[in-house]
Amino acid sequence: MQRILAGCPPPAGAIFESNRVLRHVRPDVCLCAASSPWAGLKPSYDLVLERVDATVELAGHDHIIEAGKITFRLASMERVSPTMLEWVRERLGGTVV
Repeated sequence: MQRILAGCPPPAGAIFESNRVLRHVRPDVCLCAASSPWAGLKPSYDLVLERVDATVELAGHDHIIEAGKITFRLASMERVSPTMLEWVRERLGGTVV
């Protein structure tokens, strides 16, 4: 893990799509794609739930729910909503391009 991160020169970062990586790193932002309520949850998902900053779900239109943890509901998972992009930029100190 350290070799991978060493290859990312500052202020660049890395995006991981993995639950288990949370055993090795403390990300600046932890986003979780909501899973189907009918699918079984992986054991590694418990760690995600402990560390998640916001959840992303598919919905009929873009909007945000602020109750406890933030949930971004997106009309399409193919793009990031302007509200979500602004939130991520704020969390990362404006470093997202």
